[in-house]
Amino acid sequence: MTYRSLLVLVDDDPLCERRIQTAIALARSFDAQLTGFAPTGLLELPNTVGAAASMAEFAQLARVELGERARSAAQAFEKACEAARFNACQSVVMECDVAGGLLQQTHSHDLLVLSQPDPQAPGYAARKVVVERLVLFSARPTLLLPYAGSFDAPYQNVLVAWDGSREADRAIADALPLLRKARRVDLVAWQEKGLLEGWPGFRIFSPNEQLSAY
Repeated sequence: MTYRSLLVLVDDDPLCERRIQTAIALARSFDAQLTGFAPTGLLELPNTVGAAASMAEFAQLARVELGERARSAAQAFEKACEAARFNACQSVVMECDVAGGLLQQTHSHDLLVLSQPDPQAPGYAARKVVVERLVLFSARPTLLLPYAGSFDAPYQNVLVAWDGSREADRAIADALPLLRKARRVDLVAWQEKGLLEGWPGFRIFSPNEQLSAY
């Protein structure tokens, strides 16, 4: 199991540059194709006839502006790939809702790369909704990059939260390509009374060959 195609959201988020660099590094490490997806987003207009008619000109201007922003983000992605000398890439600009467009695109990719929204940044609420929808409904696993700190990909030290559930099992299965590239993987389980150090099967997975038996 490996990742053959990666999908990264490209937009005007200040975190986008770091997200693109991480996606390029991951795609290179897996010898994978990388798609930079730039959705325009959709403008919500009043649903009354009078209000919609009076805002028609504004809506057209806003649509043009959203399209220009998406194309600018796609160009920044292409320049980043060129600067990194990474050629296995393509950019896609689409007039669509951000979350809906990403959900559609995940069907043809193995991994989606997003950023955790910064609570202090403008647009936090809208970006948080997008992330929630993708994590819950995406057809493929999502790698969510923290908004704080710096983490170089591929990742060498990985911490896995485990509770024995179907969701935890699925998450580990989806993350196996990343886990196999790590130098150390710690598996942590807990309950209300404390850490499950005596839980049967609790251990630290290292080196990588222990994961191959999963």
